[in-house]
Amino acid sequence: MALDMSQRTGDRSILALAHGYVAAGLLMTGRQPEALTHQQEEIAMHRASGDRFGEMRAIGNMNLTLSSLKRFSEALAGARTQLEIAREIASPVGERHALMSIGIAQHGLGNLPAAIEAFAEFQVLARDADDAMHECEALMGIGLVHVEQHDPASAIKVLQVALARSRETRSLAVEPKILARLGQAMRLHGDLREALDHSRKALILAREVGDGYSLGLAQAELAALGGVSREGGSAGAEGEEEVDAVGHG
Repeated sequence: MALDMSQRTGDRSILALAHGYVAAGLLMTGRQPEALTHQQEEIAMHRASGDRFGEMRAIGNMNLTLSSLKRFSEALAGARTQLEIAREIASPVGERHALMSIGIAQHGLGNLPAAIEAFAEFQVLARDADDAMHECEALMGIGLVHVEQHDPASAIKVLQVALARSRETRSLAVEPKILARLGQAMRLHGDLREALDHSRKALILAREVGDGYSLGLAQAELAALGGVSREGGSAGAEGEEEVDAVGHG
């Protein structure tokens, strides 16, 4: 209704806002392609009205949608535009979010060194701004890239820093995901008991805070640990029983 009314009045600022809210609602129901259309309209309205901050923010939202659709080349181009605007208008928040999007897009494209470079710059800016949640997100990005580079030992070191930071700042929103990623890195490193412990903690905390994404990560890790234990017996009989108990809980 707001979108329809703002289209009739021709108020670009309200029209941009309405497109943004419609896009957010569509994303919440999993309708990314439709949301993307409204995000593009929102960007156009901000450009027409000369709102550079609004344009930068809307481009950032579009980049995340493009990455979720695996359209990483477009997401990377958008993130670079977002970064350019952020630096032009001196927006530290916009700069951090743009670097995060660049890291995600480079990761999706398989450009792993470039992804680490973007996540590392993102992490430094977040740390300097005392933005603990995004600092942890940056460290998780680096850790995930290390896993894909078949370097779980480096991933463990980075993720342990993220875990300490999340606990220091009581950032419960990111701690379950860090624990799940640590469980993955430890499993790949062969530390099965530690992997089990972290995955169980991730499962419990994800349920407590209602984090469905991290819950899925933890359940996947527990299933993987159960497979390792049954195939190779590496975790021992006691470890296998624990995995089965948690996996079905």
